[in-house]
Amino acid sequence: MASKSSENHYGSVAVAIHWLTALLILILLGSGFRSEATDDPAAKILFLRIHVPLGLTLLLLTLARIAWWVKFDKKPIPVQMPVWQSRLSKAVHIFLYAIIIGMSSSGIGIMVLSGAGPFIFVGADLAAFPDFWDYLPRTPHAVVARVLIGLLVLHIGAALYHHFIKQDGLLRRMWFKDNNWGIRMNIFAQLAALLLGLLGGALLLLALGLVPYWQSLQPLEFTQWFGTNVHFIASVMKPLGFSATGVVWLATGLAVWKKLPTRYWLIAASVCAFIMLITFPAYFVSANAALAEGAMSAAEISQKLVQWERVHWVRVLAAIAGCFCAVKSGYASTDRGT
Repeated sequence: MASKSSENHYGSVAVAIHWLTALLILILLGSGFRSEATDDPAAKILFLRIHVPLGLTLLLLTLARIAWWVKFDKKPIPVQMPVWQSRLSKAVHIFLYAIIIGMSSSGIGIMVLSGAGPFIFVGADLAAFPDFWDYLPRTPHAVVARVLIGLLVLHIGAALYHHFIKQDGLLRRMWFKDNNWGIRMNIFAQLAALLLGLLGGALLLLALGLVPYWQSLQPLEFTQWFGTNVHFIASVMKPLGFSATGVVWLATGLAVWKKLPTRYWLIAASVCAFIMLITFPAYFVSANAALAEGAMSAAEISQKLVQWERVHWVRVLAAIAGCFCAVKSGYASTDRGT
């Protein structure tokens, strides 16, 4: 199964992103409505610890999906259907993209305006947990979530109609074509490359965007900023890091078990992912806590930030190298016809 789409079938990248997006949406809807329904702050925070990081992950994945279609791939030729159905299908897809981006944006707005981050990720006093309904983005976030359910019902209903009633193969075009283990590993490798690429891009943005900004602040101003916002950074990096590492390790284990030629590149990708991941407990847990606490002198803060940047570049390069190795493993699978 090729990474790019053909005239009558979606490529493995589009298929993987589609079903991963579907899974994330279901988890987000479930965790969001459960959080809304409970009055217990502890239970609400438990659901939000799932909801917020996965919402940011879905936003990044959706932006990557749009970039994939715009720059790298073209959709298959549409199946035969009445003009009104074709137009409705296009409209639903556009609205789905818009709703995902809109809900992610309103969710970020809620978090920023309410200052709920420390309650969710740090463990601040639950008695002071903010009421999200006091903030403007909360209402559109709730309304659009219900619109999203309606669009999903329409989308799923149309797919099932084409699959069972018209039997035109529409649904099969958005599934994996081949049961060959080499093809499966190629799909796993591309998913690992996608996640490592998203992670590497986020880490690179942090290195090139936020770190210079931190360095422009006075040391005490920096620690105040860092202590307030580090949980937001962690809420993005942790799910990306664990999901990318988990997928590449799973792909590596299966490739080694089946003795596929892709295993060497995947082993290299796994080593890179391990190096990237181990920097967190080995260095960043204690370093982030020290910087957020702000108990050091100005000179010590500046020195610590320089050290932080150097170690951060290790995980940036590890994530990018892991992405490269995962991409190469996909080419190895294709070149050897496995």
